[in-house]
Amino acid sequence: MTVSVRVSDEFFNHAKAVAPRNTRSANQQVEHWGKIGRLAEMYPEWNYRNLAEFLRGVTEDELGQVEAFDPESL
Repeated sequence: MTVSVRVSDEFFNHAKAVAPRNTRSANQQVEHWGKIGRLAEMYPEWNYRNLAEFLRGVTEDELGQVEAFDPESL
């Protein structure tokens, strides 16, 4: 299922500029930032690297059911 979400032109243009460096479309980049932000709120003690590595191992379906995780195991 997809849903339309409004973001500012400035935010979307930044996503468009950054996305190719990460082999993503602009929409995929915005979604990635959303997932990283969600995990950052859940685990404020983690740094970006921990969040990104954890996210790579989590499917979209599992992301809604994330349990406590030890960042020291990375």
